[in-house]
Amino acid sequence: MNVENSTMPRHRKLGRTAGCAAVVATLGVLGTATPAVASTTTPSSPRGEVGTTITTASAEHYGERTLQGTWDAEVRTTIPSEGESTLTFLADGTLGPPDSGTWKDGPHGTFTFDLRYTRYDEDGTVIGHTEGHQQGRIDQHGLTFRSAGTTEVYDLEGNVVQRFDLFISATRAED
Repeated sequence: MNVENSTMPRHRKLGRTAGCAAVVATLGVLGTATPAVASTTTPSSPRGEVGTTITTASAEHYGERTLQGTWDAEVRTTIPSEGESTLTFLADGTLGPPDSGTWKDGPHGTFTFDLRYTRYDEDGTVIGHTEGHQQGRIDQHGLTFRSAGTTEVYDLEGNVVQRFDLFISATRAED
């Protein structure tokens, strides 16, 4: 199978799913659904600079710029496709269910995370796995982040059957 030119439709929209792994799996190999909307407000200042209006948890509560916590994410890929997800980054450096993987904070609000999960067909038979890597930055208030990375889809023999870039824009969920 040609990795760069799959038989995927040219554009898809997806609804809210349980986690990033589910979004990546669905974006990469399944059908479509209706999207929900989540957003933040970013008005311009009198000098034309873009600012952020905090619409979720308070900045005081999340004074540290850490990925730890739960995030509402908008996801898009170069397939092209898009969808929404909820991501949970646990204190022990792992991703919360239903995702599996690891994450690490870096200096100045930067972070990385990796995930790997098993792929199943409609009958529940294992058909391979997916691996993704993201690098990003959390805003100065610790309330939003953007990340980008590459996702690879593997068959049962370990061959890459699809590769695409994945972009995430997320807002910290309220407690």
